Amino acid sequence: MIPEEAEKFNKDSAFVNGMTASSKMLDERLDYQNWVIGGPTNLPDFLLIVASDTEDFLIQRIYSIKESSKVNGGLELIHEENGRTLMDTNKPGHEHFGYKDGISRDTRA
Repeated sequence: MIPEEAEKFNKDSAFVNGMTASSKMLDERLDYQNWVIGGPTNLPDFLLIVASDTEDFLIQRIYSIKESSKVNGGLELIHEENGRTLMDTNKPGHEHFGYKDGISRDTRA
């Protein structure tokens, strides 16, 4: 990351304070005590998103990451969630992560 860009994160209070502190500002209606990730008893050190253009490559990559973490240790899987591209584009507002342009979505990592 470019140092100037990294500095922006240090100045962004929502990023520095974390999601639980920012939840009211973000109009989160769910009680953060029950969050699957980021609640008071399950704070992750990082979030890993693995994406691929093909299901087979994705399965292989995820398996490889899990096996490597067992051998090298130090990682604990808190939560795993599988997503897919939404194919029914006829519904208004039907998108992942707020991206409607088709450009910003993940491609093979």
